[in-house]
Amino acid sequence: MGNGCEMTLTCRQCDKQFIFSESEREFYKQKGFTTPSHCKECRSSRRSQLSIVCSKCGNKPNNGSGVYCPVCIENERIAFGQEIKRFKTSLDETSAKLHATESEITLVTETMNTKLTTLESEKAQLIAEYDTKISVFESEKTKLLQEAEAKLNSNELEKTQISSLLEQEKKVTADLHQKLNSAVVELEKALKYRATLDSLEPCLNDIKEGLLALGRSQNSINQTVLEWIRRSDETSRNSSLFGRIFRFKQKPPKVN
Repeated sequence: MGNGCEMTLTCRQCDKQFIFSESEREFYKQKGFTTPSHCKECRSSRRSQLSIVCSKCGNKPNNGSGVYCPVCIENERIAFGQEIKRFKTSLDETSAKLHATESEITLVTETMNTKLTTLESEKAQLIAEYDTKISVFESEKTKLLQEAEAKLNSNELEKTQISSLLEQEKKVTADLHQKLNSAVVELEKALKYRATLDSLEPCLNDIKEGLLALGRSQNSINQTVLEWIRRSDETSRNSSLFGRIFRFKQKPPKVN
């Protein structure tokens, strides 16, 4: 045993001692490997002597082709599965946010429609009141003018009263015009709210298209995972065949 967390081991092949460092121990622990029984030199020599051939065509794999043990294949499969779960969680969160956004847009739409309906109703009511008052005022004006014309030649005081009524007419007319202008301003605001609401629709369509793109990406990833698993199974079977070939070469020949 060495200092700290280092271990001093003896190679089963060359009987030399070698250091099994803390970082190597952590790596072996993460990968699920057992403690090595050969030093690095012997392990490198053993790997260089291995000869793997395809079980179907008999050819050797190209240089750089990856060959994994069943433990590494399983670890890679678990890591890839965790990545898929994280991607699915992110997709679910995006869907939830999209649903919340759609709910908010629906609520805003309903609120704006309600306000627009109220404003239109108030506008119609103001116009009706204005028309009624105009009609009443025109009727009163006509009546007063007729009475004034009848009394004009006989009494100057009645002329003053008529002027006063005309001033009241101007005030009432100005007041009605002011209310009508206010109603027009409120209607313009309602139309602006409506235009703002219409501008939100393209954003919602973009979000929906993004969600569809995420769905297509997930389908592509699923196909990639299936292909990777298929290749991993083939590699595992090739590794099993290599093990049988290696054990066969290690057996000493029988002496007759």
